[in-house]
Amino acid sequence: MARSRVLTTANLLLFLVSSVSAGIFPFDHTELGTDIDSFQYRWMRVGIYSPEDAPERSAPGDGRSFIRFQAEVAVDPVQTKVSGGLNLVAFHSDHKTVVGAATESDKVQFCCTQDLIDARVCSKVGTLVYDNTIDTGEKGKGIPGEFGTYYHPFGDVGSRIVFRDGVEWKFDVGKSGMYYLYLINCVTDDQGEYVSVFVDGEPGATFMNPYGYLNGELYGFLPFFGAMALVYLLFGIIWFIMSARHFRELLKLQNAIAGVIALGMVEMATWYFDNLGYNQHGRNYIGAMIVGVIVSTFKRTVSRILVLSVSIGFGVVRPTLGAARNKVILLGVLYCGFSMALNIVELVQRTAAVSPTFVIFLVFPVAILDTAFYWWIFLSLMRTIQQLTLKKQIIKLVMYKRFLATLVAAGIISAIIIFAQLLVTVSTDPDESWKSQFIWNCFWHLLYFFILVAIAVLWRPTENNTRYAYADLILNDDEITLQPLPTNFSDVSQRTSTAVPDEESGGSKSELNRSTSSDGYMIDSKRSKRDIDDGYLSDGRKSRKHAAQEPP
Repeated sequence: MARSRVLTTANLLLFLVSSVSAGIFPFDHTELGTDIDSFQYRWMRVGIYSPEDAPERSAPGDGRSFIRFQAEVAVDPVQTKVSGGLNLVAFHSDHKTVVGAATESDKVQFCCTQDLIDARVCSKVGTLVYDNTIDTGEKGKGIPGEFGTYYHPFGDVGSRIVFRDGVEWKFDVGKSGMYYLYLINCVTDDQGEYVSVFVDGEPGATFMNPYGYLNGELYGFLPFFGAMALVYLLFGIIWFIMSARHFRELLKLQNAIAGVIALGMVEMATWYFDNLGYNQHGRNYIGAMIVGVIVSTFKRTVSRILVLSVSIGFGVVRPTLGAARNKVILLGVLYCGFSMALNIVELVQRTAAVSPTFVIFLVFPVAILDTAFYWWIFLSLMRTIQQLTLKKQIIKLVMYKRFLATLVAAGIISAIIIFAQLLVTVSTDPDESWKSQFIWNCFWHLLYFFILVAIAVLWRPTENNTRYAYADLILNDDEITLQPLPTNFSDVSQRTSTAVPDEESGGSKSELNRSTSSDGYMIDSKRSKRDIDDGYLSDGRKSRKHAAQEPP
């Protein structure tokens, strides 16, 4: 048990400082140092399907599953001679506690030494230390398809001479799961001290699935992003048709929704082709990665600003953002900058080591800015609902209450999913849930999409578009009654009034003003005609006079 804890801790440390995830990982004078602090051990972790369990079999994998190492290794310089060698080991996650031996100082020793030979842990200096009871395969080389080792020895080398040799090794995968490839430097000089080994070569380490180079734990993204790109395209077409039918009445908010839909479609298509290229060639296209990061970050930023602006009441309760405009812009710029930096770091982590401290430095600002957005959105939304309630603007009030219900439901679902993800992460070995890891990321894309759909449904283009627009109504939406004009227009050629007793003064006052609007309706209202001349009728439609004055 103690040995298992030591190995687990060592593996976690190694993962934080040197883990990579790639279909093809080339080496460019990569150093294997003399101790754990100088990367004496480097390793890669990739999900691989067996040929029998693969979701598909296509080029370039063509139904094959393997790990291959092709590179040149060198010792430069040395004093007199070297011994030992470079050890390669590939194994299924079921055997990750087999590699290495715990020492008295609670450290893990991967290279065989004379002391370990005396303790009968290993048999040859410089070779890999692992539980030799696993040697049940052919010629004692491990379990076929699950555990394999390769030892490349170094001989005597003259002083100051570079020793360089080609190494090629292939391990065929026979069982689906997470696979580890360790490169372990066990080269020592004549004093028994470890010396650095340098690795060069391309393709270097290759991880092949039956369908291509895409990691098994990432395969689910390929069909997901492809399907989401088509869904966004269909959504965009429907929105375009609705907008085209009412293009003269479109609000700024509806144009912003169209822009977010377009950004979502571009983002999904970009990530789909990025994963497709990764699967075909084992590398990401730098252009697609840059476009994906920019579009993804910009979409998230614009979306948050859009939801915040709607919550503040822009275009509905107030004509402009007013004093909040600069604050909204500043918050959006900060979020866009830190979020883009974090996305770039996450992409770099695919093929290179990144300091955990630097990642945390970016994660915290993004989390804080996200929290600021959410807090401001809910405070503004409650304030807007209060204003609509006081002004008795029923149509807009119902719409905003539905919007609030949508955000609350999304928040509850998010909390449940976060709790479930934490529970699964704590209680489950990531190596056992590798096939479903992508689902957590997909959830956030789906939740974002459904919130966008909800906003689009609430603010969809209609014939009565202007009922959502800003109008400084003093009373409620139902206080104006429209009556059709009689057929005999001579009866209403002038304004008439009916006198009723004035309870306060004892005199009389005009209870009802009757006049003819430019739409051909009799307008009955206790309000002055100025309220109608603002350009809005009681059902939210613009008057023809007002519409004619607006530019198309």
